[in-house]
Order: sequence, then C-alpha cells, then structure tokens
Amino acid sequence: MLLLCFALSGMASTDRDCPPPSHLTVSSVTAFTAHLDWEGTTDDYLVLLGLERLAFDVDFETGDFSQANFTTTTPDYPWAIEDFGQGSSFSAKSTNAGVGNSTSDMVLEVNLSTDMIVSFSAAVSSENGYDRGFFSIDGIDKTSCSGAIGWTSYSFPLTVGTHTLRWYYKKDMSTDAGFDCFYVDNIRIGYANEWDRFYTEDSQYTFESLSDETSYLVKVVGFCDGEESEPSRTVSFTTTYYCRTPKELTVSGLTEKEATLNWVANGMSYYVQFGKLRPDIDADFETNDFSQASFTTSSSYPWMVVKDDIGNTLCAKSGNKGVDNTTSSLLLEVNADSETFVSFSSRVSSESSFDKGYFSIDNEEEMVVSGEVGWADYVYPMTAGTHTLRWYYAKDSSGDAGDDCFYVDNIKFGAVNRWEDYDTDELYYTFTDLEPKTTYVTRVQSSCEVEMSAFSKWLGFTTPSNHMVSEYPAEDNAEPFAYYNNGSLVIIHEGCVTLRIIDALGRTVCSQNLTDSQNVDFDVKAGVYVLQLIQDESVRTQKVVIR
Repeated sequence: MLLLCFALSGMASTDRDCPPPSHLTVSSVTAFTAHLDWEGTTDDYLVLLGLERLAFDVDFETGDFSQANFTTTTPDYPWAIEDFGQGSSFSAKSTNAGVGNSTSDMVLEVNLSTDMIVSFSAAVSSENGYDRGFFSIDGIDKTSCSGAIGWTSYSFPLTVGTHTLRWYYKKDMSTDAGFDCFYVDNIRIGYANEWDRFYTEDSQYTFESLSDETSYLVKVVGFCDGEESEPSRTVSFTTTYYCRTPKELTVSGLTEKEATLNWVANGMSYYVQFGKLRPDIDADFETNDFSQASFTTSSSYPWMVVKDDIGNTLCAKSGNKGVDNTTSSLLLEVNADSETFVSFSSRVSSESSFDKGYFSIDNEEEMVVSGEVGWADYVYPMTAGTHTLRWYYAKDSSGDAGDDCFYVDNIKFGAVNRWEDYDTDELYYTFTDLEPKTTYVTRVQSSCEVEMSAFSKWLGFTTPSNHMVSEYPAEDNAEPFAYYNNGSLVIIHEGCVTLRIIDALGRTVCSQNLTDSQNVDFDVKAGVYVLQLIQDESVRTQKVVIR
C-alpha cells in the first residue's frame, strides 16, 4: 500500500545560482546527539543551531482544549480529546469519521511579536490517497497526510504578526478506512535568541554534546563561490533523556514547621539541595503602598496596591485594564554581592493566549502567564551584579476577559547563606524543623548509576505566618489538647465543651462552645495566651505562644 505524506509548499529560491538547502530531516536523536541531513548543490554549508525558547506549548494533558483559545469553523464536527497521545496520554482528534464530503477542523489564531517556528506531531488513519489530514497557515496548506501514518513531527516558520493555524481532516464522497481520523499533539511555538554556527562541506551534520530533554531549532545556509543562499526552512527537534531531570516540583503538607517536596523523574535516587532565603528586600505590600522597596512603575498605566479578593491580602496590580495595545510595568533595580534569588507570588486573570503577565530579569523573559491562573510561587537565581526586575501586563489589540490584570505579591530578594543537602530513593522529601514565616528555595537532581541529571528548576515556598506554637500544658503530666495547623487552632476533645482564650493581662479574648474535635479560627496579636477547655466541672489549661 502506498502511504502519502508530502509538503504542499516550501521555500523557493529567488537566485538559481545559489539555491537554499531543502528537505531537512533530523534523525538518530539521542539525549546528547542528533543527525541532520539535507539536499543541496552548493560548495559548502553553514548549519545554525539554536536553543528553542517556547512561547506556546500545548500537549492536551489537561484532557481538554483549555491550554489555548482553539476554535472551529466546522461546528457540526468539532475536534475532541482522545487517549492517544505521542508518548503521553492525550491528543486532539477530528470527529467526522464515516461522513462523506465533510470536514472537521481545529483552529488557533496567534499574534507574534517576533519570527517564530510552529511545530507539532500528527498521525493519520484514513483511506489512502483520498481522505486526508491537512495543516494550513493563513489559508495556505503546508502539509497533507493520508493512509496509515504514525506519529510524525512537522515544523514551519511564522513571521511577526497575526496568523491563523488550522488542522483539518477532509473526507471525499465515499469509502472509509482505518480509524478514519486525523490526530494532532504537542503543538509548540518557539524561537531562538542566539544561533551556534557550524561549517561543513557535506550535506549532513551530526550535533554532539547537546543537552538532554531540550528543544532545538536548526536551519542551513548554502555558499556558492562566496555567495550566501537563502536559509532553508527551520526544523525543530527535542533530545531524549538519559538521566531525566526532575520536573513538576510541588510542595504539599505545608505547615509552619514542615513541607513535603514532590517531583516527577526516573532516577535511581535523588539529591535535594535546600536553603533558607535571607531577604534583603521583603515586599508584601501590607503598608498599602510601594514604600517597602525602590519600585518604579509606568507613568501612563501605573501599578496600584489593592486588596485581592482571592487571597484577602494586599498585593500589587497592573493598571492598564481595558486599554488595548498597552503595557503596564512594575520595575525594581537590585544589586547583588553574590548569587542571589528573587521570589514572588503572582496570578493573572486575562483573555487567554492574548493578554499576558510577564516577569523579566534584565529584559530576558523568565515567565509568562495568561488566562485564569491562580496564585503560584516563582523563584529565579541571579548572578552577582546589578539587575533590573520587571513585572508587566501586556494587552493586545482587542478583547478583554476576567479581571484583565496581573497581580503580584510577596516579592523577596536575597541570598542563601548555607545550603543543606539530602538524599532519597523516593520521589519526595519531607523537610522538618522549618521556621515560620520563612522563604526556602530548593531543587532536585536525579542519579542514574554513574550519571547525574541536570538540576530541576528552582522552587520556592514560604511557611505560614501568624502561627501558633504549643508550649506546654499548665498542669503537670497533662497532654496538650490544642495545636496549630494551616491557620487554624485544632482542638482535640470529646463531647460539648467551652473554649476560652485568655491573654497575658487576664482578659478573655475568645469564648466559644465546641462539639467534639474541630478547627477554630484564631486571629489575635502575637503574645502568650492560656487556653481553657471547660467541660462540666473540669477545666484543662494549656499555654501557647503566637509569633
């Protein structure tokens, strides 16, 4: 059976004397190497390799289309999520199987501020030569596949501006075959800031000493008697892993004294690096202004301090809500004597994929969020020297959604004076004896026999504030009946009792009737208190300290 999968458009040379290299293919990709082949008739070649910085990444692992603003022009046959992804659980799938003379499409509009590359993986199972899966840019078909073709990677250039990307499955008037559908997964849009240059006289090149689990972009230029050809199309590829770098670091079970770090990896054992951040700057905006650090902000659309409806605390908020084609910035210049860290919390409520919140260090984007993203913690390392930190909210030419703004809180800047190292065979580690109201930074490295992976990204977290520490019962040999957990006083007892809280001056600051063990909100000033648990004619007491 003949399988069809061919490009419908490519780069044509405007100079017949020095045509650009064509038909680039990447093969034999490992954790550290990749082989590049192409066709060309020039004397020698310049190979350009760049690290791909992703501006857009959709893998459908959410089980839905929420990772981007996908639409359809074929509402009778909108795409669906299928448990058939490339090396993962889910992918997108056309839905017009068995319907003659029909089309099912998935459409994505993107607005780019620089030239980029769109790449994706696709598979098709159809009547060979008749029912086809297509991909088009701005209405121009770029590739078409038909027959029984497994997961294949594709990449195409995108210029600055707005583009309509469309994946669609088109059926003819009769006959079905296979699963009669088109699958798409791992849609990525990226660019390279810098290019490494390699020269060769052959129409092939093998890259060595690459980084594992890393995405690269590659293109080739030909030379004819000193004349340089147009570059070939740009191809994207991702190296495999040898010793997988831990990913998806999260913290669970966070209290004032403990926290459990979790991650995903494939190592035989793991090395955890952990340290306490000593902040030189600690801005929580509870002063209701920007006086805690030398912040500057946009003159046209200045940031403001507001009370956040979700966290119920004061935070900083962008100021260009509802104003198209604008940017609202909050800047902070810092000076570090040694390696330091900046940590902060942020959330965004915006038109997904179009209006975005950013964080940059020295004009290099470190983070971008869009849509409805709740409060999350971020931490980034910095070298010694002077740095400009910038949080900004950029709006496109039309459309608003949600609160239409970017929120930032708990900005800390400082160094770690002493590192602690831990080893574990599990995919988690529990830190104990932590200090309250303190920010910690941590990262993890996998160990695979004699090989070590790269370190994970840094993760930062802060232990709860205004916590209570149980000191001791007032009576000898008595057991404590209260402890603090995540902002609440946990009272352990049976039956109906009265809880009374008495301050150092003997004043009753709280009196509450309780039924069986339960949590009690405890919002008082720092100090020493006595808890009384009164049941019938018996009274149990316990001293506590609020810090």
